[in-house]
Amino acid sequence: MSVYPGLRDHRVGIALGVITFMALANLRGIKESGALFAVPTYLFVVSIVALLVWGLARAATGDAPVAESAEYEITAELGEVTGLALVLLALRAAAVGGVALTGLGTIVEAAPAVRGRPRVRRRPRFAGSRRLIQPRAATTTIALRYRRRSRSRRAGRRGG
Repeated sequence: MSVYPGLRDHRVGIALGVITFMALANLRGIKESGALFAVPTYLFVVSIVALLVWGLARAATGDAPVAESAEYEITAELGEVTGLALVLLALRAAAVGGVALTGLGTIVEAAPAVRGRPRVRRRPRFAGSRRLIQPRAATTTIALRYRRRSRSRRAGRRGG
């Protein structure tokens, strides 16, 4: 809505309209809705490629913007392996975040439906995502409980 500030007050209505349109389009079936959503999907892919080409062209000409933190150095305190692990962790986080923000995973998973090839399913659709989400949810729950307990213990020491 930042492109069209006048539509800011109507964002809920616009979102509901888009959701309604997508729901009605999906009621037609996978093959028919796949053909309907193919154009926006291809436009998205073309726009991502154009964005990459534009950024690489700016970088090649030396006109690319530079972040303030670009000059910061990462130094490992425990040795070279720690620094490498930090860099790899940051790269993985950026890759996963980029995929999540762009919705590329959804497009890749929807490609067989658009092509119309039958796909053999040997397990429920959500089994793969469940394998990823459950350990993360458990870890987050444990961390939050531990944090809450340590805060309440510290508060008890101060008050008592």
